Amino acid sequence: MLTHLHTAFAKQFHKLRTYDNPFQKLIPASEMPVPISQGQPQQQSILQKMGMGAAMGGAVGMTLGFLFGGFAIISRGAGPRGPLNTLATYMASSGGTFAFFMSIGSVIRTESHLSLTSAQLASLQSQWHSRHHYLTEKRSTK
Repeated sequence: MLTHLHTAFAKQFHKLRTYDNPFQKLIPASEMPVPISQGQPQQQSILQKMGMGAAMGGAVGMTLGFLFGGFAIISRGAGPRGPLNTLATYMASSGGTFAFFMSIGSVIRTESHLSLTSAQLASLQSQWHSRHHYLTEKRSTK
């Protein structure tokens, strides 16, 4: 009985070892999907950048609103509208404000400028080096 189990296990193990991927045996090689080329990633549109900034800013702002609102409720009381409404007001106002500014900031931050050509880069580097040498000589003469 034990020998029979051992040989059955060995056959199953050999089947698994022949395939790197267990699902590979289900798809014939002629029907495998064509791999996607690994070229340059597509640039996000301005609307996508704004949406991502607004989502991140909204999450951070609502978290800060929860913390500040909770502290305000504990320290000064909930007020006439109740604790839940007061907390929601803090969270909505800080979340909206932070989302607005983060959406604008993410677009400004990720805005791609024209890249420098190699000649422009070499010119800037030579200007920087000459300015650096001029300043070091000026300091050493004092």
